[in-house]
Amino acid sequence: METAKIVDAYKHATKRLLLLDYDGVLAPIVPLPEQAMPSKEMFALLEKLAADTRNTCVVVSGRDHETLDEWLGGLPLAFAAEHGLWRRDPQGTWGFVVEVETGWKSTVRNIMQPYAALLEGSFIEEKHAGVGFHYRTATAKDARQIVERLIRDLEPFVSDASLKLLDGKKVVEIIPDGVDKGTAAKFWLDGEEWDFVLAAGDDVTDEALFKVLSSSDYSIKVGEGITAASGTVPSQPEFVRLLEAFAAA
Repeated sequence: METAKIVDAYKHATKRLLLLDYDGVLAPIVPLPEQAMPSKEMFALLEKLAADTRNTCVVVSGRDHETLDEWLGGLPLAFAAEHGLWRRDPQGTWGFVVEVETGWKSTVRNIMQPYAALLEGSFIEEKHAGVGFHYRTATAKDARQIVERLIRDLEPFVSDASLKLLDGKKVVEIIPDGVDKGTAAKFWLDGEEWDFVLAAGDDVTDEALFKVLSSSDYSIKVGEGITAASGTVPSQPEFVRLLEAFAAA
């Protein structure tokens, strides 16, 4: 990735859009979701970027909107939470974007619960319109094999119920079909004319975001793995250094 070229393009742009995932991008990956509060340094960095009137900064995350609002709501950021089910403008107004059925969540929980009991260190997280099975703290040698059995059990129901299964970094998440970060980002991408667009993410859910960008936009995958992004950085701290270069430009 040509960092100097990206920083130079940012420096000379007058209307910029930054589309940033939270976990693994703005905050390091941690064992438990509640441990990923933004550091003082990251809060200050986002505050500086958002204060630049040439910037529109959007946090595009799978996290629930309550957590994002609690952690970052005091900043003039825009948000797409739960993969775009919720949206907030920089002035702080949240709105539910997509009306979806949520009665399926109890069935998904019932499928996941025996696996959560079987795999020590795993747990189930429920959102407004999503259910996730986390296993980052599971230590069993056959943890992945157990998760693959869970996925096989979920797939028939997911298909019949028009849902989507996301097999991400140590989490399996079920969300409504038709909801993704790419669709969420198009609200901002299509709403204005931008002379600089950058999107960054670290997981499978961010691929939908990368795929809606134009060839002139910048997309960055944080970490390893096959990706549609135009560039990669090896670690979250290295991406933070790019944001710091933006703030200093």
